[in-house]
Formats: sequence, C-alpha cells, structure tokens
Amino acid sequence: MAIDDDIEVVVIRKDPGSGLIPGLLLGVAVGALVGLLRAPRPGPDMRRQVTQRASGLRATVQSKLPGRG
Repeated sequence: MAIDDDIEVVVIRKDPGSGLIPGLLLGVAVGALVGLLRAPRPGPDMRRQVTQRASGLRATVQSKLPGRG
C-alpha cells in the first residue's frame, strides 16, 4: 500500500491539564470566596436567620396541606 502525500492528517491531542474536575474545583473555590465576601451577616447570625425562615416556611407548607390546617 502506497502512502499518498496529498492526504491531510489531523491529530487531536487531549491536554491533560484540562477537564471537568479541575474546572469544577475552581468553580467551587470561586463560589465559596464570593459567598464569604458577599455574606451580609456573620456565620452564626446567618445560620439563625436561615433556621428561622426555614421553620416559618415549614409551618406555612404544613398549614396548607390537607388534614393539617
């Protein structure tokens, strides 16, 4: 079989430094940093507020369920 010099060959090489996991880790790190910088309250205050809102939402949902309200 003869090799034809007019044949174009495309070589695709995967860069080992890129991929899903490094991108995911970078996204998590950036998100955590932005969250810390943009947090309106200190940790304990924020957790208390989230707990209070979740309890209120739970009570609202339970009151609207049939046989519970």
